[in-house]
Amino acid sequence: MPQYLAILDANALYTKKPEVFSPAAVKLIGDCRRLVDIDFFVPDVVRMELSYQQCRLATAAAANLRKNIETFSSAIGRDLPGPPEPGQIKDQAESHVAEMLGDVGVGVLPAPVADIDWATVIADACWRRSVFEPPPDEEPRWEKGFRDRLILETVLHAAAMEKARQIVFITDDRLTAKIAAEKAKGGGVSITCYAELVDLKSAIELTKKTKSKEFSNAAVSEAPGTFYRQGDPGCLFIAGGLKQALFQQFGPGVRNPVLIPALFAPESPLSKAARTISTPLYGPLRASSPLTYEPRWGLRMDIGATSYVPSSGDRYGWQTEIEIAALFKPKGGGGPLPSSDVVSIQKIDVEWTCRIASDTAEISDARVQEITRRGLPLVKPADATIKFRYGWPFYDSAPLVRPWHDEDLLLDDVHHATSLESEMAIQSLG
Repeated sequence: MPQYLAILDANALYTKKPEVFSPAAVKLIGDCRRLVDIDFFVPDVVRMELSYQQCRLATAAAANLRKNIETFSSAIGRDLPGPPEPGQIKDQAESHVAEMLGDVGVGVLPAPVADIDWATVIADACWRRSVFEPPPDEEPRWEKGFRDRLILETVLHAAAMEKARQIVFITDDRLTAKIAAEKAKGGGVSITCYAELVDLKSAIELTKKTKSKEFSNAAVSEAPGTFYRQGDPGCLFIAGGLKQALFQQFGPGVRNPVLIPALFAPESPLSKAARTISTPLYGPLRASSPLTYEPRWGLRMDIGATSYVPSSGDRYGWQTEIEIAALFKPKGGGGPLPSSDVVSIQKIDVEWTCRIASDTAEISDARVQEITRRGLPLVKPADATIKFRYGWPFYDSAPLVRPWHDEDLLLDDVHHATSLESEMAIQSLG
């Protein structure tokens, strides 16, 4: 097996939660190490980006904490120490990210500042070339992509210095990945790009089975489209009737979650105080009754990563992650703001197998083997990111947010006014 050097973009590690790295990413790094001789690195620009994100998160939390401390200090007539100042937060965030990188065993590649052709970088930025090229649907008025260019230069420099090892670059930025592969080929080196760490793991496992890097890369690239390709009646998802089967099996549980915790109900300052404040004269203050919820919009589906599952014989195993979601609002108009909404999400794993031609890596004879539910539906606040992901409008009066307009993943677009109306609408589409 070849030795690998894997370079990770920020998207491969970052999580919006307080943890520096996604737990799933840490596990996948460990899985890859157990399979093959591989070293993981991040460009220094990525290290600083992760530090910035942690600093931003901590700074926002510190601002809220500072307000609460001031209120509490005034209430008890005693000054209390506040959170660190912004400069201290920055230093502590950088130290924390460096410590976490060391714990996971991920090294840092410095930007090759002395070797970068800065004149070309400046011209590319001004003329919107290379990674500075804006997406087709965006106005090319503003320059963007400088951090991406520094990451690209770091990856190319590492590939030139490490010709004895196979260089892989994990990034979900398709433009950066495309340019990295093209520039590396023009420079006589090879870089293999994957969108996610799970794709790298799948390629390594397939290479161990087939002894062919080209075969495994082709199969990993083709498998997601074999399972689902928008508008393709021959893909497994459409041809196998999975949309109807999954909605029928799991939709009722998503539309009618067993419990939506009261903690998601918007609280007034008084009801928040009721959880912690009591007075000798009047006794404990009581919070208002929890809100009940009803459906706001129809069911949506999201198809996630497809990963290789080690298998024996002449068939190859895969697993595709799917989510079914429904949006809820407080019943009776109790929550007019979008922040009042909650989402119910059911995670599902679809295991399937196929045949792959040994000479062309063409996939055929795809069949579903097993459909597994991951626990009960998860209920959580529906922020703007979740609504955009599933195409729900931010407000009742706003149009549907569907940049992809993928009808294959919608059950209905009914605006649910009441639970009864929503159920009747769903049954009529059924």
